[in-house]
Amino acid sequence: MIFFATSALHVQDIVETEVRAAGGTEVRPTTGGVEFSGSLETGYTFCLTSRVSTRLLLGLWEHDDIQSADELYDASLQLPWEEWITTVDQTFQITHTVRNCPYLRNSKFGAIRVKDAIVDRLREHFDGERPQVDTDESDLTFHLMVDGTHVAWFVDFSGRGLHRRGYRGGQTDAVMSEYIAAALLYRSPWLKAMQAAEDQVPPLFDPFCGSGTIVIEAALWALGRAPGLVSARNFTFLNLPIHDQERYDTVIANLREQEEVASKRSIVLYGWDQDPAAVRIAQAAAEQAGVAHVIDFRVKALED
Repeated sequence: MIFFATSALHVQDIVETEVRAAGGTEVRPTTGGVEFSGSLETGYTFCLTSRVSTRLLLGLWEHDDIQSADELYDASLQLPWEEWITTVDQTFQITHTVRNCPYLRNSKFGAIRVKDAIVDRLREHFDGERPQVDTDESDLTFHLMVDGTHVAWFVDFSGRGLHRRGYRGGQTDAVMSEYIAAALLYRSPWLKAMQAAEDQVPPLFDPFCGSGTIVIEAALWALGRAPGLVSARNFTFLNLPIHDQERYDTVIANLREQEEVASKRSIVLYGWDQDPAAVRIAQAAAEQAGVAHVIDFRVKALED
């Protein structure tokens, strides 16, 4: 299987490390993310453990020489979409990334041509009926990636952005995304010290904690808790025809064992802020994440 893990600028090296930790092979950083090979277990593990990637796509097909929008339609029409959209009741949408493509001056037009091909093929497969496009709550999301004459078709494997852990409720005026906080921690001396620690995790102090994202992400890391297990997640792969629940349960069980070992260490992190409302928001988020017991939140100004 070929996967593509999307990432923000300047953190591809971190995502590459996460890919290798999940068991990915043939790892190749590219524009916008990291491409790699792996099994279903690799995909499951990456979705559950990645702290910095934003989404995981599964490669379906590719074509090296498509010269026009009509050729894009014809190539898409030949692909077995019925293997993925198995009932006419399923909805889908097309997202797209287009670079260096002279025949797609409007990138959305490429997505429209692929959508037309899917509908036309499935209309024939379903005896005249067709699945519907839903851009808000679709059952499946296919992604079109065009770079010059090279075209690749993907299906969204992870679903909702991986950086959304599910613990955030209220927000302060200056909100830091979870993956940004994780990337900051990854590049900090604290992470290396934490990974080298055995019985006691070194303290971490955020004197301007705001809504608590940095200390909460640090607590999850210190406790060995996979970010994908912080809250109930409806990963898209759970509804894909290739999903194997037994193999997924095995991955979760292994991650729970790792968490049990890490959680026995002594951990104290500090999140202080002079704004009482911010500290209340941070405490609520930490409780939602299940890490409030290892964070010392206080209302305190820096000079104190």
